[in-house]
Amino acid sequence: MASMTIFYKHLTWSAFAVMAFPDDDEKARLCTAWLITRYIPDQLATVQPPHVVAAVTSDAAAFAPFYDQYEDRIQEGIFVGTLTNTVVSMINQDVSTASWERSMNFLIDNWSEARLNRSKLQALRNKYRTVYHLLGAYVDCRNEANEGRFSPKVMFAKAMFIHKIVSDWAESRGAPQTEVVEVPFDESLSVDLEELIPIELFPVPGRPGRPKNPRPK
Repeated sequence: MASMTIFYKHLTWSAFAVMAFPDDDEKARLCTAWLITRYIPDQLATVQPPHVVAAVTSDAAAFAPFYDQYEDRIQEGIFVGTLTNTVVSMINQDVSTASWERSMNFLIDNWSEARLNRSKLQALRNKYRTVYHLLGAYVDCRNEANEGRFSPKVMFAKAMFIHKIVSDWAESRGAPQTEVVEVPFDESLSVDLEELIPIELFPVPGRPGRPKNPRPK
């Protein structure tokens, strides 16, 4: 695993920027600056020295042409994160029948408004392959975030736990390992993560390929 680049010494907003732009460090840096000025401008002004404030402000302004691209990538990330959590759910339910293919079919069948297809989902998997675990953790933490209970520490620990589940499963099948970015996380949380990860998102699937009468809980 490669350590994630942390821009302006801010782990959380760097992670969100890298999730959106895993293939472009320059845009990730500009995006981090924009997120800092958007969400924690008071901390920026009181904690950082003037030359850092000036650099962050300049980079945030330079990110303006990429706002729309960022919004598009957030939606793409939600697709990948949901797909990731679906395969984690299937691994935990029945490892012998779990597959990315089944997980794609499940989303296609049950998320019609997203207009997904296997080609699109596979392309997105490839595009975000190094941050798929972070995207899964982000999707899993969205409710807490909406309720004002978001914990970056928990999200990062979940991400690494998700990757361990998927990595162990891939190794057991003789599949290639995915090289992902590694984020610092509190390993002491790992003992509690099985209760935090939604391993029963869906009922036990039917025949391989298409889950039988799937109804998300």
